[in-house]
Amino acid sequence: MDKDALLRALFKDLLIVNTEIHPDVRQAEVRWASELGLVRPNYNVVSARPGQDLNGFGAIWTEADEMLFRTRGVVVLKPQVQGHA
Repeated sequence: MDKDALLRALFKDLLIVNTEIHPDVRQAEVRWASELGLVRPNYNVVSARPGQDLNGFGAIWTEADEMLFRTRGVVVLKPQVQGHA
């Protein structure tokens, strides 16, 4: 397995779904993964509510992410891989 394949296997994108806006997480995943160009198995789905600490997912959570999370109800976070450009 080459280095890029290993990184893809270990560090997947996160589709974070706001359950206050999208109570059916599976339905939100189907809709938004397609709209945002995400393809299984290259992402994981996390359900959350506003106010939860989402900084522990290995990605940088910005104000823009927060705004999308609260308005659109979904955010895609890309993991930050230390030492990989």
